[in-house]
Amino acid sequence: MNSTLTSRVPLIDGLRGFALLGIILAHYIGWHGGWSLPQEVSKPYQSDVLSQIIWTFDGILVTGKFFAFFSFLFGVSFGLMLLRTSDRKAAFLARFAWRITLLGGIGLLHHLHWRGDILSIYAMVGFGLLLFANVSDKILLWVAIGLIVNVPARLQDAYMTFQHIDTGAIWGTIFDEPGNKRYLNLIRAGEYFPFLEDNWAAFPKKMKFQVLSGRLYITFGFFLLGFWFARKQLLQQFEEHRIFFRKLLIYTISVVGVLLLIGVGLQLSGIFNQTIPMWLSALLSMLYDLMNACMVLFYVAGVSFLLSKKSWNKVLSSLAAIGKMALTSYLTQTLLGWFIFFGFGLNLLGKVSPAVGYLIGIMVFLAQIAFSQWWLERFRYGPVEWLWRSLTYLRIQPFLKSR
Repeated sequence: MNSTLTSRVPLIDGLRGFALLGIILAHYIGWHGGWSLPQEVSKPYQSDVLSQIIWTFDGILVTGKFFAFFSFLFGVSFGLMLLRTSDRKAAFLARFAWRITLLGGIGLLHHLHWRGDILSIYAMVGFGLLLFANVSDKILLWVAIGLIVNVPARLQDAYMTFQHIDTGAIWGTIFDEPGNKRYLNLIRAGEYFPFLEDNWAAFPKKMKFQVLSGRLYITFGFFLLGFWFARKQLLQQFEEHRIFFRKLLIYTISVVGVLLLIGVGLQLSGIFNQTIPMWLSALLSMLYDLMNACMVLFYVAGVSFLLSKKSWNKVLSSLAAIGKMALTSYLTQTLLGWFIFFGFGLNLLGKVSPAVGYLIGIMVFLAQIAFSQWWLERFRYGPVEWLWRSLTYLRIQPFLKSR
């Protein structure tokens, strides 16, 4: 097989770097728990004005957006590899299946050390891309849109309503308070093997959450949308598609603005202080998913415009460096989060404010950029990327750059 995986698109690497910034902020504001924590952890900061501001900022602009952004870029990468391969499509798809199987192994190992892992989810959902390799652009786009606005989850809700299934009880089995407290105690105790055992036992809960919330469908929808973008050469030839991205920018921010106004109006009306009908809950959930999707596309268009400016060349170069080492950087964020927030190191979870968590995330991200730039001056790939590539091709890949 001869896929030109080394042919990089700086803009796409830059977007990947920006996605990593969003991911670390989303995780470190929650002290990198990767799972629901007992209410006692955040209670001391609920009366703190700065914490409230940071939580509001995070809820509107960060949380729920960047897992989808990263998913979109995963789909773009699949499309790029498929377009560049010089082998038969069947041979490429077989190699890609092996590639994401390896990713699943990395993800499972990562999940044992941190419940918030997305790589194991990507590996499972990624096999679905193989089924869409030959479909038309129109089908690809419409299926992507249906999944992104979470239609399957809304149908799922309707089925449960008509069957009188208690969804509250199901959610209670996923995020049970005793389990959350046990998890917090394990984090703070810093005992390695009991922590791994608890994470392993929690994997079925994680999958329940993915299905019940619809995140699994949204992730795959963004895979397909990214694949569609790659097919259309939208990011590869950004300058030729500036009109498309300008329209995307305007439409998405307009939708987000309207939905935010609706949300503020509902909040002020006090409707969330009472029991609301299931149909209204489903409608609000769909609007929330739509807002998140529009925010992702707004980021794709807006950041692409910024990074395409000559005055932003240094920013593009910095983000592209960490973007080229996205897998290594993502796993390193967990390793550093372990040391900073868990009992294996400084044990700061809940002991610093969410604002400090944000600040720590920014500092770690800047350090990762510096490390990525230093590393790529000497090596062709990030260490985990090199290992993944070597196992994909079942032979040792060149690593050092020739001086």
